Order: sequence, then C-alpha cells, then structure tokens
Amino acid sequence: MLIEHQKRSSRVRFKHPVRVVTLDGQPRVIRTLTANVSHKGMFVRMPEPLPMGTRVALSLEAGGRALALAQAEVVWARAQESHLPGRFAGCGVKFTGFLHPRAEDLVDYLVDNLDRGKPLLLAPPERTAPKWFAAAAAAVLVVLAAGAALVFSDSEVSADDIEDEVEAPVATQPIVAGAPIVVTSPGRGIGVRENPPSTPPPESAAAVDKLAAQGIAADKVAADKVAAEKLAAEKLAADKLAADKLAADKVAADKVAAEKVAADKLAADKLAADKLAADKLAADTLAADTLVADTLAADKVAADKVAADKVAADKVAADKVAADKLAAEKATASKTPKIAADKTSRPEKVAAKPAQNSGDFDDLAASVDPRALKQTGRSGRVSLPSCATSGLSWSLQGTNLVLDPGVSVSRAFLLTNPARAVFDLDGAAPKKTVTLSASGPHMQSVRLGKLPNGTRVVVDLDELPRSAKQADGTLVLSY
Repeated sequence: MLIEHQKRSSRVRFKHPVRVVTLDGQPRVIRTLTANVSHKGMFVRMPEPLPMGTRVALSLEAGGRALALAQAEVVWARAQESHLPGRFAGCGVKFTGFLHPRAEDLVDYLVDNLDRGKPLLLAPPERTAPKWFAAAAAAVLVVLAAGAALVFSDSEVSADDIEDEVEAPVATQPIVAGAPIVVTSPGRGIGVRENPPSTPPPESAAAVDKLAAQGIAADKVAADKVAAEKLAAEKLAADKLAADKLAADKVAADKVAAEKVAADKLAADKLAADKLAADKLAADTLAADTLVADTLAADKVAADKVAADKVAADKVAADKVAADKLAAEKATASKTPKIAADKTSRPEKVAAKPAQNSGDFDDLAASVDPRALKQTGRSGRVSLPSCATSGLSWSLQGTNLVLDPGVSVSRAFLLTNPARAVFDLDGAAPKKTVTLSASGPHMQSVRLGKLPNGTRVVVDLDELPRSAKQADGTLVLSY
C-alpha cells in the first residue's frame, strides 16, 4: 500500500512540448508545454485553462512528429499565474487511458528516473529487460534528445518555470547522444553518467521508428474517432431537427383540422338556428292568418245573426201591432149597435195574418246566451265556454269601463278600427270560435278565438274610448 501511495503521489518537473486535442464539442488543437508529470497525470500550461471535466487527448512532440500518449480529463485548474515561482496558469489532467501499448511504461520510466536523478540511459544489451521496456527507453531517449533544447536546457528552464510544490532533479544541460549527462538532485550533489554512443543500436532505432509509426496511427485513430463522433452528433442533431419539424407540422395540421371542424359546427348550428327561426316565423304567420280569418268569419256570422235578429224582431213587432189592431177592431165592433136599415155598412172584415214561423223565434233565442246576461247595476259578467277563462267581468267606475278576464293575461291591447278590446290568455284554447252577446255599457258582443297556446277574447265596442291602459291583468277604458 505504501509503494502504491508513493507511486500515485510522485510528481516531477517536466517541461516539454505537448499537443492537446479536446474531445468534447467542437474539437480544438492546442500546442503548449507541460510543467510536471506523475504516474497518474500531468500539469499543462494554458493562459485560459479548460473547464473542469473536459476530455482531452495528449501527444508528446519530438522531431517534428506527435507521439500519442494518453487520454485524460481536466480535474483542476488555475486561472491565473501566481507571483510564486513555478505556479503557472493551466490545468491538471488525470490519465484515463493510454493511447499506446507502452505509453504507461514511458510515463513510469520518466517519473522514476527523473525523480531519482538517474541518467536517461538505455539498459545494457546483456540485461534481461523485456523488449518492450527497451523500446520505451529508446523512445524516451529519442524524444528527449530531439527536444533537448526545449526540455532541460538552461536557456529554456529557469527557476521561475519550476513548480515549487515538488522537489525533483533538474537537468542543467541538453541530453546529447554520446555526451555525459549531468543531473543535479537536491541533497545528492552532482552525478555524471556516461551516455551511450552517438548512434543508437539498430534494435533501438527500429523500436523508435515503430513507436513513432504507432503514435501516428494512434493519432489517426483518435482523429477518426473525433470525426466519427462529430458526424454522429451532427446526424443526431439533424434527426432531432427533422423530428421537431415533423412534430410541429403535425401540431399545425391538427390545429387547422380542429379549426375547420369548429367552423363547420358553427356554420351547421347557425343554419339550424336560422331554420328554426324561419319555421317559428312561418308558424306564427299561419296562426295569425288563421286568427284573422276566424275573426272575419266570426264577424260575418255575428253581423248576419244581428241582421237576422233585427228582421225577426221587426217581424214580431209588426205581427204584434197587427194583432193588437185586429183585437181593437173586434172590440169596437162588438160594442157598436147593429143598424138594420143599413145592412151594407158593416165593418170590413180583416183577415187575420198567419202566425210567424216559430223558427224565427228559435234563432232569436239562440242569439242571446242566457249565461251572458248576468248583470247587476254597474257591473256584470259574461260567462264563457271551456277555454283559458270561465268568464269576462266588467264594471263601470265613473266614466271608466274596467274589463277583467280573471286570469293571467299574456297581452292586452285596443284596436281602433273597428273599436275592439283584445285579451290574449295562456292556457286551454276553445274547441271552436264562439260569439256571445254582451249587455254591458259600450259592449256589443264577446268573441272567442283560438291561439296556438291559449285563447283570444275580443270585446266589440260601440265606440272608441278616449284612452286605454292595462293594470293588474285588467284593461281600463276611459270614455
């Protein structure tokens, strides 16, 4: 556990060109320098650090090429440089996966050797180190040799550029093949190690070339992956846009259809209402025409009856006068003494006129309904057959004639030519049109007519009143 903790926390200063490619959103390529490295990550200098959680791909630059190293994630950032030495603006990244089979070995090799002040040498041929480790070491030598002027030279690394959080060895001169390597370590002094010959062994050179080719291939794979992710994201966005447009079009179509249905229903309702109104108007017109026809017919019947009654009365009166005259002549003749000498001077015999037809008296009696002649002084009542009311009461109050049907009145009004008082009553309608005689003041007759839902009572007047008004279901006529 202690060894693992030390490995996890080891961190050494390491300034080297690095290429950072962002993997979230639109890819960005950033060329910058590292500040330190550990087994688990490194610090990358940036004036504007990447946001926390950003995924990146890291490649070390050497000899004009980029060697794929690892994928990482930004775990912390420093927005501004501190006045303290080595505290640069940038971000710390944590390795999440290595892009080369030997990349992790390369990182461990760098951390372990730089931290301990060891020379960066290839292992001797006779050592039984694995071939992949030798190739990794060779790659380190080539990377550091190609970028010597940028890594450990005095001209590129100063005391201000060093993170003061980690005490690590500092190389004081470039690493050049065939030259000794001088490494300083705090508390250890200066050590000098022999460098391998200027020309790397063929096996090491082949390993380096192979590692470089693999790095280029890894970069291509990463770029292809980024392009594929971008293409997938663009396709997803296009599909979502098409789906949103389809949904919007459907909503619009549904709205248009609903508005059409509502408009059709409104038109149908209006058509039905217009038809109902037209039917009601036609029914009302028919009822009014029927009432007028019934009224005219009743008026004619009443006029004919009045004329017949007058003829019959005149005939009865003439017959009575003739009978009285005959009786008087008979009485006179019986009292006058007979004169025998003048037999020729006898009174002229008057033949009795035949009796009038009894049917005339029947017609006269039928024209006056005994029920309609109930009156006492200044008031009376005209009884009516089965209809919306049982009778029409009248009373004379000064110069005012008050007509009261005795039930709720739907409408009451006065007609001027001829003079008539009209009541419309809700309720039962009479079976037929009826005309009754009336003996009240200013009243000639009372007529009943049918309404669709009730009875119409018409009072024929002998003259037009000066004014008329409706009060509490009665009609007050002023003379």
